[in-house]
Amino acid sequence: MKQLLFLIIFFSLVIVNAQTVVDFTTPGTQIWVCPANVSQITVQCWGGGGGGGNSASNTINGGSGGGGGAYSNKILTVTPGTTYYLNVGQGGSGAPGNSTAQASNGGDSWLNTTNSNPINNSFPLAKGGLKGLNNSATIPLNGGPSSQSYGDIVFFGGNG
Repeated sequence: MKQLLFLIIFFSLVIVNAQTVVDFTTPGTQIWVCPANVSQITVQCWGGGGGGGNSASNTINGGSGGGGGAYSNKILTVTPGTTYYLNVGQGGSGAPGNSTAQASNGGDSWLNTTNSNPINNSFPLAKGGLKGLNNSATIPLNGGPSSQSYGDIVFFGGNG
């Protein structure tokens, strides 16, 4: 299983140049409450990679690799005491060998004040990569699209 990283860097205005780094690596939704004296954070998100396909019919064609998750970086002004929800996108599971079962897409990684994907560029969102296809080793699957991800800086996840 792929481990993903969701990174928040705090900047405190009370103590000049003080920084604290908090890593969230456990897949799923978690809660973060902004501490006192913190007014700005930098959030970095990596979407989960898509799982790889297989050779379901034992042909010479293997399955295609899943796409990589997108990257998003955003600087946010925050309010102490505010609850923020963050999601660390789960890496997609690969298709089991010699089976017709499919792989799964990678999960999205994001930060928001509600427990859901952001719908605009107010908060960061890094889309997960697409699952690989069975018996299609020559068809690369798309990585998490930067066009559907939000942030000050976003990067495409790369094809599988």
